[in-house]
This record gives sequence, structure tokens and C-alpha cells, in this order.
Amino acid sequence: METTIALTMKEQKRVEIIQRVFRRELRMAEAALVLGVTERHAYRVKARIREEGVRGVVHGNR
Repeated sequence: METTIALTMKEQKRVEIIQRVFRRELRMAEAALVLGVTERHAYRVKARIREEGVRGVVHGNR
């Protein structure tokens, strides 16, 4: 059974930017700047997306 994941616009943007990092279209420092987060936090987001997929960017309370 496939589950539908609802993303906010902010979460969608995070996924798109980090996917560009995976494809080596952006460096992590550039991605962090675009997302408005520190480089360290961008690495955390990248790790969560790598481990959990898109579900990794969804807020934990949802």
C-alpha cells in the first residue's frame, strides 16, 4: 500500500534543492543559502532525505 505524503511549499522546496545537491547541480553551501539555513542544518536535512526519502522533511508532529 502506497501512502500519500502531503508537503508544505517549504518542505517541497527543501526536497527540490537537496535533490539538486544529490545531482551535483548545487554545492551544499549554495543550497543552505537558498534554503535560508546553516550549512550544518542543510547536511542534516540531506541525511534525513537520504535515509527516509521525502518523508524525512515532513515535520515530526504530522
